[in-house]
Amino acid sequence: MSASGEETRRLVDPPIATVVAASDVAGPLKGETIAETPTSEQLLEVVSPGTLPGGYGFDAVFAGQVFTAIVPPEGVVKGQSFTVTFSPGITSSSAALPPPGVGAPNYPPRGRFRDELCSCCSQGPCHPSVLNALCCPQILTAQVMTRMHLNWLGGSTSEATNEPWKRTFKKVALIVAVYYIAATILEPYVKPTYETNAAGDLVRLDPVGPQSLVILNQVLASVFGLYTLFILARTRRAVREAYAIPAKSSCSGGGCIEDVCCSLCCGCCTAAQLARHTADYRNSKAVCCSGTGLPKLDPVLIV
Repeated sequence: MSASGEETRRLVDPPIATVVAASDVAGPLKGETIAETPTSEQLLEVVSPGTLPGGYGFDAVFAGQVFTAIVPPEGVVKGQSFTVTFSPGITSSSAALPPPGVGAPNYPPRGRFRDELCSCCSQGPCHPSVLNALCCPQILTAQVMTRMHLNWLGGSTSEATNEPWKRTFKKVALIVAVYYIAATILEPYVKPTYETNAAGDLVRLDPVGPQSLVILNQVLASVFGLYTLFILARTRRAVREAYAIPAKSSCSGGGCIEDVCCSLCCGCCTAAQLARHTADYRNSKAVCCSGTGLPKLDPVLIV
């Protein structure tokens, strides 16, 4: 994906707006949806799924193709219709959005992170992003990955039909669930136990399970830890590239090294910082267990 495409990531779980009218650019609105695949630019009338500021971008569907509808500068209220231009072949993950910060207060700043790495409690110690970062940073990372349209390995996606980024949160959540279930099952067999002998000394006893289970548990823990580090570092890099945030390290490959070091040494804080950067929690409510960590906008009805 091109650098311009990287800068067009949406900030919320994209609602699907229903196109209610369409026409050729040269002609008037006809008041009906065109079902066949378009071959030229079309003027589309869409209904806003919520009250949105000017310059905000959300996903809409026309003739089976997802594209980005840009809210006009004056903004819209929920249910209001407005006209946008649809260009065939330009999908929601490659359409050009206005520069962050222009007309939309919830766009992340460019050239720097919204706040510092250790500003985790800026929205309060009980904020959902803080709780997720402490209890399960993989889930918080998956929410940021979904906002950034990344797949479950932290790679960019641009497929207009399959849209694998919409399944990122579910896949990561499944990986987390499988690991913790397996670890819980193995724990009684692989953890050493302690007891007090006749002399009153605390004696360590070997695990009751076979050595193969101990090795399996160590392998699972290592793989899960490496996966967590891998997706967090790749997500941080994607956010930096999307918002032109330079690395603070001046050495060769400093950006990659910085992403890995932050993810390795302070993964919880790194995940929380990425969550705060890609969502303005001053204006957006946070949700612990949604795909993006933000509430979905109401679906659009055909009018």
